[in-house]
Amino acid sequence: MFGGPQSPASTERPGRSMHYTFGGELWQYDGEAPLGFVTLPAELSKDIRAKHGPSATSVGSINVLVTVGATHWATSLFPVRSHRCYVLPIQKSVRVAERLVAGSPVEVRLQLR
Repeated sequence: MFGGPQSPASTERPGRSMHYTFGGELWQYDGEAPLGFVTLPAELSKDIRAKHGPSATSVGSINVLVTVGATHWATSLFPVRSHRCYVLPIQKSVRVAERLVAGSPVEVRLQLR
C-alpha cells in the first residue's frame, strides 16, 4: 500500500525553502473517491520531519510545491505515523495529465514552503 522502491536526493538552496527530488511508485487508496499517493522514502521523511516538523500544521502536514513531469501544483505532505513517513497526494488532474496509474513510477520534485 505504501509504494515500491524509492530513491531520495535533496538539494539545499539558500533561503528558507528546501528542494528534494525522489522517485516512487504511485499507489491508490480505494475510498469513495479514489486518491493517488506516492510515499516518500524513509530517510527523506526523517530529514523533512527533523528540519520542518516543528513548522507543520496541527495534523502534521507540511505545505509543498510539487513538480511531476510538466505539471506543477501546491499541496501538502501528510504524515503516516504508523510507518513514520510522509505521503504525497497526486490529484486526479495530475494523474490524467501525466498519464499515471497505480503502479506507475513517478519522479517527484518538491519544494517545501
